[in-house]
Amino acid sequence: MKWIVASVLFAVWVSHPMGVSAIDAVAAQPDAGSTQPSFEAVSVHRVVATSSTITIAPGMTGTTLTKHGANYLPDRVKFQMTLKELIVEAYQLKPTEFSGPKWLDDDIFLVQATMPLNTPKDMARLMLQRALADRFGLTTHREKREIPIYALIPGENGTTLQVADDAAHRQKTVATRNGSVSASMYFTPGQFYSVAETLDDFAKTLPAYVDLDRPVVNMTGLTAEYKFDMHWDPQADTQYKDPDFLTAIEKQLGLHLVKRQMPCDVLVVDHIERAPSEN
Repeated sequence: MKWIVASVLFAVWVSHPMGVSAIDAVAAQPDAGSTQPSFEAVSVHRVVATSSTITIAPGMTGTTLTKHGANYLPDRVKFQMTLKELIVEAYQLKPTEFSGPKWLDDDIFLVQATMPLNTPKDMARLMLQRALADRFGLTTHREKREIPIYALIPGENGTTLQVADDAAHRQKTVATRNGSVSASMYFTPGQFYSVAETLDDFAKTLPAYVDLDRPVVNMTGLTAEYKFDMHWDPQADTQYKDPDFLTAIEKQLGLHLVKRQMPCDVLVVDHIERAPSEN
């Protein structure tokens, strides 16, 4: 799902004045004997996160975009993600299907790469897997595990969810404490809005809004897209996450979380370097 995000988090999406095809010191992928497809050229930079912005090495230029993102173009890709997010994107994993060290969420990396024109997205993801192996030394294996999760389930009296079936709602301007914002999704402590979202996606992104010790899985059996327009009074003094969101979900949506175990095929990170090899 692709969101136009209006949030308190912003970042710098970095670009070179000559474009990705002419990035200085771009590294072409090595190991020609491998059968894994590879990008034509790859540039990787660690992005340094601060409280409200993201910066990179001096001399680079950019424009303001959302904090994280994956951008697939016909002949190139741009990713601005943590290492965990890059792995999840490359292997198309659900939150329950990944196991790796916590520090993979610490740093954000800007990855820009070129590839043959009209490369399919699935092929580009295989190329990203190769780039992670070549540049970060990533090695993995898969195994069956019993995973601790939070199951998102209906409350005793059912849910109060409203199906997003009217076109006018999808064009709605969000009224926030900072004025009106045109957005398809908006979250800040005390407010959550989304024009149309499945509960699978809602469950997947819930840990981004609330500190949880395990992933969330939609077990409601509900598959439609729903609209969210929630307001509550946050009690915690926090800038980005809000534990009172869980109470609001229960009271306003008729949904709650229960701890469970779930069998799952898991991609396990055996080895990965904190810093990429040189461009």
